[in-house]
Amino acid sequence: MNHCDLQRLNQLLTVLANTPMKKKTPPTESQRTAGRQNLIAFNKSRGGRPATKHGIHSFVAGAPLSEALRSSLEAWKADLISDLGNEPTAAERALVDSACIARGVLLLGHEWMAKNGVIDRRGRPAQVLKVLSCYMNSMRLCLTTLGLERRVKRVNDLESIAVEYATKASTPVPEPTDASQVTP
Repeated sequence: MNHCDLQRLNQLLTVLANTPMKKKTPPTESQRTAGRQNLIAFNKSRGGRPATKHGIHSFVAGAPLSEALRSSLEAWKADLISDLGNEPTAAERALVDSACIARGVLLLGHEWMAKNGVIDRRGRPAQVLKVLSCYMNSMRLCLTTLGLERRVKRVNDLESIAVEYATKASTPVPEPTDASQVTP
């Protein structure tokens, strides 16, 4: 911006600052009644539930799930219970159920983002990301409480590699008994 542009901008801002704002006129009684009736009709049309955009609210409210999602959650729950030794306590079962709900929400959110993307029409991050971050944290806390934290991968050191090699070298190789098994 040059000096002339700044002067013009300053003049416009001064005019705007000194222009009185037009007060909004209150709605008439018929407008209030019509608005109330529109809101009542809208609420009846959706059964009193809020508008849903990504399916997470309907999942939490108990809407039916797709068969693929249901089977995925059941398999994950079975694996989680297996990791706990197949005999979890009542408290552990409650944590497993909470983790499954969180995982179901995450799967629905991922499915929605795969279809619609992460950025909304206005170029902002989609609102579903806020919901998913809450459920991700909830699942992380449930799994941490259950004792399913990240385990360090066992890395072989030089000694263990040498012992393994020596064990393999000292094991005799079986001799073929039939001449047809010998390869030239």
